[in-house]
Parts: sequence; C-alpha cells; structure tokens
Amino acid sequence: MWALLNLYAAKNKGSILISLLLYFSMYCFPAMATDAPVVNAGRVTTAVAGTSYTVPVTVANFNNIGQFTLTMNFDTTKVRFVSATTTASLAGMSVVYTHPSGNTQGTLVLNWIGAANLSLPDSSVISNLTFTYVSYTGILTWAYTYGAVCQFQTYVGGVLTAMNDAPQYNFYKNGGISNRSAPITYAPTIVNPVPGSMPLLIKVSGFTNIGALTLYLEYDSTCIKYNNTFWKKAGFNSSFLVGDNPATGKYKHIVIHWYSSTALSIAGGALDSLCILNFTYLNGNNIMPLNWYDIGPSLEYADNLGNVLIDMPTANYFKNGSIGVPLESIFLRKTTNCGEFNVKLKSPVNLQGNLTKVTFTVKWAATANSDVQLTNVVSAWPGLQQSSRVLYNGYYYVTFQSQTSYPVSWTAGTENTIVTFCNSGNGLGTADFTIIPTDYNTVAPGVNTAYYLEVSSTNATGSITNDAAGVALSCGLYLKDFLQGPYNTSTHLMNTNLAAGNYLPLSQPYNVSPWLYLGSEHVASYPAGVVDWVLVELRTGTAANTVVGRRAGLLKSDGTILDTNGISPLVFHTFVPGNSYYVVIYHRNHLPVMTATALSLPNTSATKRDFTTSPTGNLYSTTNDASILLETGVYGQIAGDINNDNKLKYTGTSNDRDLILTRINNLYTPPPATLNSTVKGYYAEDLNLDGTVKYSGPQNDQAIIIANIDALTNPTTISSIYQGQVPLTYAAKALNLPLQQIINNGFLLNKLNFLNSSK
Repeated sequence: MWALLNLYAAKNKGSILISLLLYFSMYCFPAMATDAPVVNAGRVTTAVAGTSYTVPVTVANFNNIGQFTLTMNFDTTKVRFVSATTTASLAGMSVVYTHPSGNTQGTLVLNWIGAANLSLPDSSVISNLTFTYVSYTGILTWAYTYGAVCQFQTYVGGVLTAMNDAPQYNFYKNGGISNRSAPITYAPTIVNPVPGSMPLLIKVSGFTNIGALTLYLEYDSTCIKYNNTFWKKAGFNSSFLVGDNPATGKYKHIVIHWYSSTALSIAGGALDSLCILNFTYLNGNNIMPLNWYDIGPSLEYADNLGNVLIDMPTANYFKNGSIGVPLESIFLRKTTNCGEFNVKLKSPVNLQGNLTKVTFTVKWAATANSDVQLTNVVSAWPGLQQSSRVLYNGYYYVTFQSQTSYPVSWTAGTENTIVTFCNSGNGLGTADFTIIPTDYNTVAPGVNTAYYLEVSSTNATGSITNDAAGVALSCGLYLKDFLQGPYNTSTHLMNTNLAAGNYLPLSQPYNVSPWLYLGSEHVASYPAGVVDWVLVELRTGTAANTVVGRRAGLLKSDGTILDTNGISPLVFHTFVPGNSYYVVIYHRNHLPVMTATALSLPNTSATKRDFTTSPTGNLYSTTNDASILLETGVYGQIAGDINNDNKLKYTGTSNDRDLILTRINNLYTPPPATLNSTVKGYYAEDLNLDGTVKYSGPQNDQAIIIANIDALTNPTTISSIYQGQVPLTYAAKALNLPLQQIINNGFLLNKLNFLNSSK
C-alpha cells in the first residue's frame, strides 16, 4: 500500500506534498506505555523462479508478551505460500493463510495468546514461512496501516493491554523474495569544510533497470542551506525532481523523486553519480550528519513495472554521510602503574553532542608468559561493554562495543578518557598492547572489531595512537607463608580440613571488623590444596598509617599465596613497577607478619618472599619472635589471636580463650553445652583450622593459646600477654558473653584444667 501510494505521488504534481502527508500520518497514533517487540521478516535477493525459499520471522525486545497478532500481505503473482512452522516456545501459536478467489493478495495471520507473559532472546525465530518464488519482487508486507492487524499485548494486573508500536515502521520490518535488490545509495562525507558553495554529490551502485525512486536526505539547516538548484545524471527525464521539506525546525529533508516507464541503468551497476544537490555551507565546527531518513516510503526504489525492490536492512542500502571535522584519534595509553591502561578520544574542535557508537579491539601476543585477562574495567561511558578474550592466530583480542549513546562536552585538543582497565593473570615480563585498525578475522567472533566511531550517528573514525608498548604484564607478588594452626610436621604441609569439609566461604572473609576490607575477591569453586583466605597488605613504611593497597588471596597447603584464579600470584594494580613496599599478611586467628624490609614489585617465583624462614632479618620485629618455630628451620604465623587485637591473652579482660567457650555455648545443639562439647564450621575460634571448635581433649584449640604464650614470653604466667610485632591501629573485638555468664554455664576456667585437658 505504501509503495503504491508513493509511486502515485511520484507521478503527480503534488508528489512531495503527498509524500509528506504520508510521512506525518505515520505519527498520528497515540503513544502507549510499553514498547512492543521489533518484528523482522526475512529476505532473499538471489531467488530463482520455481524454487521454494524459507524466510524466518524473528523478534527483538520480546519481553513480557502475553498475546500478539501479526498480519502479512503479499502478491501471489510474485510469491506463492507453501507452508509455515512455529517455535515450540510459543505453544498454541497459529499461522492462517487466506487467498480470496479472484484476488492477487495473499494474507498470513500469525496469532498467539499465552496464559502469562513470556520473554524470548533477541533474534529468536517465532515462525519459518516457506514460499515458492514466481517472478519480480514479492514483498512480504506487515499490514499495520489500518486497524490493529499488527499488535502486541502484555498482561498488566491480569488484563491484556496493548503495547506501543508507533510509529509502526520502527516495529514491523518488511521482508521479501526477489531475484535482485535495490541499489546502494551514498551520501557524501565532507571533511574540513569552508564557508560558501557546497555541492553534495549523491552516488549509487547497482543502479540497474530502475524505473522509480524516492529519497529523503536529512540535514541540519543551521549548518547548510539548500540553494534550490541541482544537477541530475544524464538519462533521467524531466520527472526527476528535488524539493526542500518546508517543515520548520533545525533538521529538514531534501526530497528526491523520479519515475519513468522505461528502465534506466547507470554505469552498468558500478559506483557512479546520481545527482548533485547545491548547498551553501554556513558554519559549524562539529560534525553534522547527512542521514537517509527511512519511514518506509521515504526511501524506495522500484523497477519500471512498479515492483518495489528489497532494501532492508536500511543500513545496508542507504549509506549516511557527514559534513565537518572528524575526531582525530583514539589513544591507547599505558599509565605509570603496573598493567594499567587508559583509552582516550580527542576532538580538534569543541564538541557538543552524542557519541552514538564506538568499537575498538585491544590486541597482544599470546605467548606463554602473557596469559592475562583485561580486568577492573571502569568506563566513563556506561554503555561500553567488554567481550570475552579470543585467541586467534597467536594473539589475544578483547573487543569493546557501545550499547548506548553518550553525551559529551569536550574542549578542542583535549584527550578525554572513555575507559580504563588493567591486565590480570599469570603473565610475566612485558608485552605490547595495541588497538587494531581492521577486523582481525572475517568470520565471527572477529567481525566488526575494527576501530569505528560515530558522533551523532555519523562516522567520525580518526587515526589510532598506540602508546602501550612494553607493558608490565602484572605487579605480581610471589609469597610463601605458613600458618601454625593447620601445619602438619609429618607432611611438612598445612592441612586442608576446611576445604575438605566444605566450610570455606566462596568470598573473602575480611569485609568485617577489624579489617573492613571491601574487596570483591571470590571464587566459584576452590582449586585443590587451599587452606584458607589470607589478606595481603602493602605499606610504604612500617607504620600502620602507610597502607596503600590490600588484596585477599588463597593460601595453599605448601604456603603459596595465589590470586582467585588459583594459578597466578596476587596481582596489584595502580602500583608503579620497581617501587618497593612492606608486605603484611593477615589471617583470621593468627598474628599478622610483615617483611623486615621493603619488597620491589613485581617480583618473580624465583625471588618470592618466604615468610617461613627464620624471622631474624626477614620479618619486622622488635624482639625477633614475629613468627613461631614449627619444625627445624620452618616458621609460621602465630596462632591464637581470636579477637584480632594483635595480642595473645589467656585470661582477664578481652582474652582470646573465652571466645572459644562463648562460641561453643552459643552454637552447641542440643544445649546445654559441656566442657567436652564441640561445634563445626568456619569460625575464628577454630585455631588449628580442622573445622571443629574444641575446648578440651586432644587437638583442642585453647591449648594453642597458652602454649604459645608460654613459648613466647619469659617469665610465663597464666596472665602473661604476648604482643604482636606488626604495628596496627584497629581495636579488639568485644566478647559475645560476659565472663561471669560463661562461668555460670558450667565451664572451668583455670590453668590446671587446661593442662589436664590437653594431655
């Protein structure tokens, strides 16, 4: 219907006026609250007469749909309907074909109603329609012009409610079957314009046996002005007309019409001129788009018999242009910090507008020592999304693509950060990182990965500046550390009872007092040999107020501390390679330890800092007893600091032992708890990390506290206190129960009981 009306308009004096009336009529429907899905009919442009073709009907934004009716019309002299199938996801969906006798129009009605709202992924096929191709072009037209013959509804409060689908052309995309497609039409791109005369050359390719056309070109009337003169290619008759849309406002349309009963071809289908539109360039430093304006009949080609040619999707057949100064560059910058990058854009002019699309891909060599991921992505552009890493022909690739537009207000000549990221993994040494100028592969996932930038929907791709050579792959920190509690002198390793009992949490446990570390480290599952989480801290000095960074890591049974991938060492970003830091290791119920000297980042596995050797000269201490001897030549962190006050205390106010009794008394089931009661789980009171909080009997936890006090203080009494060696500022935890309540619950609190129970 639209095509016929448009062709009628092209053949009459009021062609522009009629087309404009059609244009405005597309927007006369009332708006509704929720947008309907977008429906696409498939297209075939290489059809052979007598052959059957199946075209899919796909949907996008199919969210919370309760019912739909879709009506499709087609000319049965061009294509003949054969059959239809529907998706199993839409139970009960029907496709009904009607073809009234003596009528050349065939109609398909696709209908579905659900008991509740349903959603489908984008590009889902809801029906496959099979037709036999006859001749010319069989357009598959969605019949939305009159009445609600194309409509979606959603359940709102149990009632089916119509969804917004206006203007309908944006929601229902026609398809077709033909032995050809429409020509490709190009608007010009003019760089660095100067005020004065500005001819706009419109080009075409594939212009073969064409009999009619209608084109709308949208432009900014504050930037350029149409002079009401044009040049047309030789061969076009006097029906070739160009007019300026009289609508008021900033954006206007140049309307081009032509028809002929005799088919016309230009340059045998090669790229050639169609016409020149004479404009005057007024002013403007920003990029002004020249966009083909598509509402169906506003962009159309037909052959000399009036057969409208397939031109969907629009972007494949109508190429936009622009006038102005493009953005000059995209910059990939390495910072002074380890493995950290900035991606920036620069405009040579003041830019007030929208970045409507950006795509770029970061590449680096896939060597044995560069198995890193891009992480910690922080985007100034909320719609910028990162793809998974792809390995292709010896290189890694990660693509960034925008999903939404982004308004900017930039000063000329300034670099503006759009995203920062780090690399993280088990990489060693250095590698070169670049943004690639062209797609790295012509098949997915390499397609559409080259650098591409749009400003206000206009191509503004500029040059690429790569300043990320010799990037340090990680500020990895290789460490070895033992905890006294789980250490086994028979295996010379730490026991992994917490992991074996499934007690270990999947997220780091240091987000509580006194550490209040808010890192997001977590795992989906634990690699073999994990003992527990530890917290590693970097300081510029030995004082507590010199902290500059912390990371939670996994402690393996051999003392290795790993990142959450279970492979690489802990990786620290925002640190300058070569700078030195004091390293502190915290555990939930062991006294912290700190290096005696600053350690340069990154280090290597060959130069890992080993906390298990003699503390003398190795660990920070005023008394040379910052760790405890586990067996000959092997040292570990001192167990027993349950309340994390950096002390070992067996009796008196805020002692560590009382917390063991409190935990058992609070959790023992069924009550009441006794001296021999135990509880299982992930608790700080479990000093030997065997998964059981135990006060008396073999391998009990409270015995570790007094034994360590006895080994580390001289002379030793039951009230002796051992002070941790690492300078800290946080306060101790309070007891959950007062001491008198613990005594009233029947527990015996004296050193004699401890000595007897630990035998």
